[in-house]
Amino acid sequence: MRIGVLTLFFASCLPVESQILEGNFVEGWILTKSGDSIIGFIQQKMVYSGTLKYRINKSGKSKKLKAGDTELLHVGKVTYQSLIYRNNTYLMKQIINGEISLYSIPLFDPDKSNFNRDSRYSNEEYYLKRNDQVAKVRKDNFHNLMANYVAEYDELAKKLQNKEYTYNDLIDIVSDFNYWYNYN
Repeated sequence: MRIGVLTLFFASCLPVESQILEGNFVEGWILTKSGDSIIGFIQQKMVYSGTLKYRINKSGKSKKLKAGDTELLHVGKVTYQSLIYRNNTYLMKQIINGEISLYSIPLFDPDKSNFNRDSRYSNEEYYLKRNDQVAKVRKDNFHNLMANYVAEYDELAKKLQNKEYTYNDLIDIVSDFNYWYNYN
């Protein structure tokens, strides 16, 4: 009994991403590149690559779909979009949707524990999309890239050029720009 309580306590302290276990099927939908839509239960994962599994009914038989055949994927409360970056297609987690959209892909860290395969994804790479152009945001290109992306919003671009923002402000910067863009 004590071990069960400790296990439950430990699991509740983990970040949400660490609690995603392979094999869990949650409500969702898939829009394929051919325009078909599938509504049902999607296998929850940290990274969708290769093949994804879904079921029409919660306890039904699993079916497979190539991640490359997927345009949009909605699993639980998270939406993933198929984006091309450097001639490779990725299903990226959508963080912000707007004039500038922000996406992420978890980074794999082989040095992390094997306790849960998905717990080895600890950091994220961020990508911006505007006018169908996708750019990877890195700490070394952050200020210049962001200043170019938000150039028409002079005040925000100047703050970026003056390094008043850091890489950790990325979500706020994209949100601020999209708000400004929608009302100007």
